[in-house]
Amino acid sequence: MPPALIITLSIAAGVALLFLLLRWARRGMAAARANLTEIAAGRTARRESAASSFGLASKGAAQLRGAGHLALFDDELVFVQAIAGNHVRARLVDIVGVSTPRSFLGKTQGVELLAVEWRAGDTTEQVALRVPDLDGWVRDLGGLRNADER
Repeated sequence: MPPALIITLSIAAGVALLFLLLRWARRGMAAARANLTEIAAGRTARRESAASSFGLASKGAAQLRGAGHLALFDDELVFVQAIAGNHVRARLVDIVGVSTPRSFLGKTQGVELLAVEWRAGDTTEQVALRVPDLDGWVRDLGGLRNADER
């Protein structure tokens, strides 16, 4: 087989794979948005945006991270992850801390993350998210910006 044909077929296969991955990601994000709408149950979010999860503290460093939708309602904070299903529902009265680390569970970013800690039964849970308008999220959650490391 001529090298030019091999290169052309390889590029075509790569483009097809990229197309399929993008469709899969879009469907996952659409499903996350639909799940968030279902959870909202007619409530209006005070703030809502796309977000990228860096995981839940209780699941450790090996968990799947990824994109989803984050919403702040009058009574709870909700994150619905598109693919991995690491969803978060934290009642606002249970939130015990909001911080802005650059690192979480061994993953470091060039930007600060929104880390929220809340009571979960007899223990606490924490999630870190990359969000647009970090200052706005911190303010609306009643936290102070600080660069804690996990």
